[in-house]
Amino acid sequence: MLQGVCVKADSADVLSKGENYFLFPNGPEHYYVSKYPNQGAHKGCYHAERFQLKHNEIELHKDRLYSAELIYTDPGYSTKLFQRYFIRLSKTHCYFYKDAEQQKLMGCYPKEWFKDFEEIECVVESEQADVSEYEYQEDKPEILEQLSLF
Repeated sequence: MLQGVCVKADSADVLSKGENYFLFPNGPEHYYVSKYPNQGAHKGCYHAERFQLKHNEIELHKDRLYSAELIYTDPGYSTKLFQRYFIRLSKTHCYFYKDAEQQKLMGCYPKEWFKDFEEIECVVESEQADVSEYEYQEDKPEILEQLSLF
């Protein structure tokens, strides 16, 4: 899903010059245009020259963690809630997680389906504790009895 600003309004007053719209590609030179992040609520199909695409204002890096809001899904992916998730970037998509520790992967969606990216400071706690604090206890094997069905 793309967002753009109308630079050339039509005479039917459906589009307003300078207003932001959600754009859904329809071939190489046309967009379905909507005021909402829902392709089904479009106002019509217009030529791409009528819009100037908006891009994310912040520069995103693959090695950083971000928080972003999911604003769109295709009909087949409608089980995900429109809320904030923790994001790790790949080239054109985002891996998004429910928690900052990135333990529960929720999916991988295009970057355009998210907005309001905010960088999250990763607090990595050292999991290598001092070994001398712990005593090693070897588990004794339990004696198990074999059961038979017949």
